[in-house]
Amino acid sequence: MLATVSRALLLIGLVAAPLPAEVVRIDVHSRADLVGAQPFGPAGPYEDIAGKIFFAVDPTLPANRIVTDLEKAPRNANGKVEFAPDFFLIKPKRIGAADPRPAIDERYRNKDHYIGLVTKAALELIDQRYLLAEDLASIVRNAARHWDYSSSIATSSTAQR
Repeated sequence: MLATVSRALLLIGLVAAPLPAEVVRIDVHSRADLVGAQPFGPAGPYEDIAGKIFFAVDPTLPANRIVTDLEKAPRNANGKVEFAPDFFLIKPKRIGAADPRPAIDERYRNKDHYIGLVTKAALELIDQRYLLAEDLASIVRNAARHWDYSSSIATSSTAQR
C-alpha cells in the first residue's frame, strides 16, 4: 500500500513539474545473447541491445538554454525539438524487481529454511561479538519481513507478465 502511494505521489510530482527532456519512444533494432548466453555469476546470462531513443525537449525551458542554438532548431507540432541518438545496452536477461539475482524464494527452499540460515549466521556473529545477543529477535523478525515482502514482489511481477 505504501509503495503504491509513494509511486502515485512521485507520478504527480513528475507530471506537475516541467521536465527539460522527455523520451518519446524507444526503437530496439537488435537483441542478441552476449557470449553465447553463458551465465555471469548470480546475474545469469546477459544480452546486447541496440537501437534508437527518441527525445523531445522544450527549447524555452531555462534548463535547456545550455544547449547552443537549440532555439534555432526545427520544432515539432508541440513546439519541441526532437533528436534521436543511438543507444547500446548490455544488461542481464533476467531482471526481476530491478535485481538480476534469483528471487528470494528461488534461492531458498522455503521461509523456514531462510529464517534458519539467517538465525544461524546471526548466532555465529553473536559468538564472534559482532552482534549483541539481544538483537537476535529483531534480526530474525526483519528477515521474516524481508521474505514476505520479497515474495510478494516476485509473485506480483510474475502475475503481470
